[in-house]
Amino acid sequence: DEGIKKFLSLKDDYVSNVLPPTYPDGLDFSIMRFSVLEDAFKKANLQSEREHVVPWIWKNTNLEGGSLYRASNISVEGNYSEMRWTVDYPQDLELVERVYAHFENKKFTWMDVTEFMKKNPELFKLNDSIVRDEGYLKSIASDFTAKNEVKK
Repeated sequence: DEGIKKFLSLKDDYVSNVLPPTYPDGLDFSIMRFSVLEDAFKKANLQSEREHVVPWIWKNTNLEGGSLYRASNISVEGNYSEMRWTVDYPQDLELVERVYAHFENKKFTWMDVTEFMKKNPELFKLNDSIVRDEGYLKSIASDFTAKNEVKK
């Protein structure tokens, strides 16, 4: 909600909470104008840019040294970005299932989960070996390999 309010009130082209990330992985968001997505479709060239379009947009915002788009970032006091609450692997799902089981059918916030984590750190070791944005990092490595093969 905060991101949408900021996006609409500031008339930015892009609003997120990952430049830099301060929220747990899985609570990140990106809001952009459709015209920005169209530009990315037309101008992104690398395979990583085509597969993971949002980093191409980041690179072209004022937040990352670009000049094509106006952007804002929402941060939280403190840094929770090392926490992993996204579901990409079986161990991620196991963690999320255990968190939901703890809270049963009660409403809870992300800060409630953070407090639960502080009291149960062993539970959150289930997926702490997974690297944030692992798929994107693999795509970048593929770009590098493809560039070097073309040069040969």
